[in-house]
Amino acid sequence: MKNLKTLYAKRYGTSVEIYDKDNNYKGRFPNTGYRPTKATKTITLNCWRWKLEWLKEDVILQPIRYENQIEDVFVEVKIETKVLIKAKIDRVAKNITNVSKINGIKVYDTVVIGNDIWYNLKPVTEEIKARFENCATSLAREYYYPIQYARIEIKEIVLFS
Repeated sequence: MKNLKTLYAKRYGTSVEIYDKDNNYKGRFPNTGYRPTKATKTITLNCWRWKLEWLKEDVILQPIRYENQIEDVFVEVKIETKVLIKAKIDRVAKNITNVSKINGIKVYDTVVIGNDIWYNLKPVTEEIKARFENCATSLAREYYYPIQYARIEIKEIVLFS
Protein backbone atom coordinates (compact mmCIF):
# COMPACT_ATOMS: atom_id res chain seq x y z
CA MET A 1 0.00 0.00 0.00
CA LYS A 2 2.99 2.29 -0.12
CA ASN A 3 3.49 4.90 -2.84
CA LEU A 4 -0.22 5.07 -3.67
CA LYS A 5 -1.57 8.43 -4.75
CA THR A 6 -4.30 9.79 -2.51
CA LEU A 7 -7.88 10.73 -3.29
CA TYR A 8 -10.18 12.33 -0.73
CA ALA A 9 -13.77 11.29 -0.10
CA LYS A 10 -16.68 13.10 1.49
CA ARG A 11 -20.26 12.04 2.07
CA TYR A 12 -22.77 14.06 0.08
CA GLY A 13 -26.23 13.05 1.20
CA THR A 14 -26.31 9.31 0.52
CA SER A 15 -23.65 9.45 -2.19
CA VAL A 16 -19.86 9.88 -1.93
CA GLU A 17 -17.86 12.61 -3.67
CA ILE A 18 -14.19 12.21 -4.62
CA TYR A 19 -11.61 15.05 -4.67
CA ASP A 20 -7.91 15.25 -5.52
CA LYS A 21 -5.20 16.79 -3.31
CA ASP A 22 -5.95 20.28 -4.67
CA ASN A 23 -9.62 19.96 -3.65
CA ASN A 24 -10.72 19.58 -7.29
CA TYR A 25 -13.93 17.59 -7.70
CA LYS A 26 -13.23 14.31 -9.53
CA GLY A 27 -16.51 12.42 -9.39
CA ARG A 28 -19.31 10.93 -7.37
CA PHE A 29 -20.41 7.46 -6.40
CA PRO A 30 -24.22 7.61 -6.61
CA ASN A 31 -26.49 6.39 -3.85
CA THR A 32 -27.35 3.30 -5.91
CA GLY A 33 -24.82 0.58 -6.60
CA TYR A 34 -21.32 0.48 -5.10
CA ARG A 35 -20.00 3.35 -3.01
CA PRO A 36 -17.11 3.34 -0.54
CA THR A 37 -17.73 3.45 3.19
CA LYS A 38 -15.63 5.17 5.84
CA ALA A 39 -13.91 1.84 6.43
CA THR A 40 -12.60 1.88 2.83
CA LYS A 41 -8.87 2.70 2.80
CA THR A 42 -8.02 1.92 -0.85
CA ILE A 43 -10.05 1.99 -4.02
CA THR A 44 -9.51 0.80 -7.61
CA LEU A 45 -10.65 3.19 -10.36
CA ASN A 46 -9.93 2.62 -14.05
CA CYS A 47 -7.37 -0.09 -13.22
CA TRP A 48 -5.47 2.25 -10.87
CA ARG A 49 -5.29 1.70 -7.15
CA TRP A 50 -5.69 4.79 -4.94
CA LYS A 51 -5.35 5.48 -1.24
CA LEU A 52 -8.64 6.91 0.03
CA GLU A 53 -8.81 9.40 2.90
CA TRP A 54 -12.08 10.68 4.32
CA LEU A 55 -12.60 14.40 4.85
CA LYS A 56 -14.18 15.59 8.06
CA GLU A 57 -17.86 16.40 7.77
CA ASP A 58 -20.04 19.14 9.10
CA VAL A 59 -21.73 18.20 12.36
CA ILE A 60 -25.16 19.28 13.61
CA LEU A 61 -25.70 18.88 17.35
CA GLN A 62 -29.41 18.62 18.08
CA PRO A 63 -31.14 20.13 21.15
CA ILE A 64 -31.46 17.94 24.24
CA ARG A 65 -34.93 17.89 25.88
CA TYR A 66 -35.96 21.05 24.03
CA GLU A 67 -39.65 20.22 24.44
CA ASN A 68 -39.19 19.81 28.22
CA GLN A 69 -37.56 23.15 29.11
CA ILE A 70 -40.27 24.22 31.58
CA GLU A 71 -40.44 20.77 33.17
CA ASP A 72 -36.65 20.82 33.66
CA VAL A 73 -37.01 23.92 35.86
CA PHE A 74 -39.28 22.13 38.35
CA VAL A 75 -38.08 18.52 38.19
CA GLU A 76 -34.47 17.43 38.58
CA VAL A 77 -32.93 16.22 35.33
CA LYS A 78 -31.94 12.54 35.16
CA ILE A 79 -28.27 11.61 35.39
CA GLU A 80 -28.33 10.16 31.85
CA THR A 81 -29.51 13.52 30.52
CA LYS A 82 -26.86 15.38 32.52
CA VAL A 83 -24.19 13.15 30.94
CA LEU A 84 -25.54 13.93 27.43
CA ILE A 85 -25.57 17.66 28.19
CA LYS A 86 -22.01 17.57 29.55
CA ALA A 87 -20.81 15.68 26.45
CA LYS A 88 -22.49 18.24 24.16
CA ILE A 89 -20.96 21.17 26.06
CA ASP A 90 -17.51 19.55 25.90
CA ARG A 91 -17.84 18.89 22.17
CA VAL A 92 -18.92 22.47 21.47
CA ALA A 93 -16.09 23.86 23.63
CA LYS A 94 -13.55 21.68 21.81
CA ASN A 95 -14.79 22.88 18.38
CA ILE A 96 -15.76 26.44 19.33
CA THR A 97 -13.77 28.06 16.51
CA ASN A 98 -15.69 25.98 13.95
CA VAL A 99 -19.23 26.80 15.15
CA SER A 100 -21.03 28.36 12.18
CA LYS A 101 -24.74 28.45 13.09
CA ILE A 102 -26.91 28.37 16.18
CA ASN A 103 -30.57 27.50 15.64
CA GLY A 104 -30.06 28.03 11.90
CA ILE A 105 -28.63 31.56 12.24
CA LYS A 106 -25.05 32.43 11.16
CA VAL A 107 -22.96 33.42 14.21
CA TYR A 108 -19.53 34.95 14.84
CA ASP A 109 -17.01 35.14 17.69
CA THR A 110 -18.45 32.21 19.61
CA VAL A 111 -17.28 31.25 23.09
CA VAL A 112 -18.49 28.78 25.73
CA ILE A 113 -19.02 30.13 29.24
CA GLY A 114 -20.50 27.66 31.70
CA ASN A 115 -23.50 25.96 30.08
CA ASP A 116 -24.08 28.74 27.54
CA ILE A 117 -22.69 29.63 24.15
CA TRP A 118 -22.11 33.37 23.64
CA TYR A 119 -21.99 34.83 20.14
CA ASN A 120 -22.52 37.81 17.83
CA LEU A 121 -24.80 37.99 14.81
CA LYS A 122 -22.33 40.07 12.80
CA PRO A 123 -18.53 40.13 12.70
CA VAL A 124 -16.86 42.30 15.33
CA THR A 125 -14.43 45.00 14.20
CA GLU A 126 -10.77 44.79 15.16
CA GLU A 127 -11.19 47.90 17.34
CA ILE A 128 -13.84 46.22 19.49
CA LYS A 129 -11.84 42.99 19.66
CA ALA A 130 -8.81 44.94 20.90
CA ARG A 131 -10.89 46.75 23.52
CA PHE A 132 -12.21 43.50 25.02
CA GLU A 133 -9.07 41.41 24.52
CA ASN A 134 -8.15 41.24 28.22
CA CYS A 135 -11.70 41.35 29.63
CA ALA A 136 -14.12 38.56 30.42
CA THR A 137 -14.90 36.80 27.17
CA SER A 138 -18.67 37.39 27.34
CA LEU A 139 -18.30 41.19 27.25
CA ALA A 140 -17.59 41.32 23.52
CA ARG A 141 -20.60 39.13 22.68
CA GLU A 142 -24.19 40.34 22.46
CA TYR A 143 -26.16 37.10 22.68
CA TYR A 144 -26.11 33.78 24.48
CA TYR A 145 -28.11 30.57 24.38
CA PRO A 146 -28.06 27.47 26.61
CA ILE A 147 -26.05 24.81 24.79
CA GLN A 148 -28.48 22.10 25.94
CA TYR A 149 -31.39 23.60 23.98
CA ALA A 150 -29.44 24.91 20.97
CA ARG A 151 -29.17 23.34 17.52
CA ILE A 152 -25.48 23.94 16.80
CA GLU A 153 -23.83 23.50 13.40
CA ILE A 154 -20.09 22.89 13.43
CA LYS A 155 -18.10 23.30 10.23
CA GLU A 156 -15.12 20.96 10.18
CA ILE A 157 -11.93 22.26 8.62
CA VAL A 158 -10.96 20.35 5.47
CA LEU A 159 -7.26 19.44 5.66
CA PHE A 160 -5.25 18.03 2.80
CA SER A 161 -1.89 16.38 3.35
